[in-house]
Amino acid sequence: VQQWVDSLKIFAEAAPNTPLLYYHIPSMAGEFTTFDIIDAIGEGIKQIPQLAAMKFTDDKVIRFATLQKKFKDVFKIFIGFDQVLLTAKVALDCEAGICALFNLPEVVQSYKKIIELVGKLDLESARREQNKIIDECIKHQSSGNFFLSIKTAFNATVKPLGLDFGYPRPPIHYAYKW
Repeated sequence: VQQWVDSLKIFAEAAPNTPLLYYHIPSMAGEFTTFDIIDAIGEGIKQIPQLAAMKFTDDKVIRFATLQKKFKDVFKIFIGFDQVLLTAKVALDCEAGICALFNLPEVVQSYKKIIELVGKLDLESARREQNKIIDECIKHQSSGNFFLSIKTAFNATVKPLGLDFGYPRPPIHYAYKW
């Protein structure tokens, strides 16, 4: 836990006036059997004044619920899986997300509709919106490279605006086509 805190301190010291948002994605960084993210966030909040939020992209829903329960009043937790936005909103009292597909306007519109429909207790319609997001996930996952597919779609969306965000970072960029 202290090693995790110490590593985040480096970022915090580099930008002392900027809130720090930690991306928790164990599937991309490896899961440490002795690493407890709940204890780490508690220590991080104590030791790093700028630690303000986290993107939680972890399939351990109990961890999310525990983090929400312990730190909701002092720390913002964003859900990171597009596929569970409705579940996170209804069952876990999650108020926000940071998801890969939020780069695509139609997904953002579906997410906004989910929030509105949950507020109206129209869970059947909210489920239909969540299924649209799931279908979009499946489409990009079946492309062979989820992030390359999203980057390509995003660039196609902003190209008419005269914007060009370039290639994905290595090693993803090798197969990028305009």
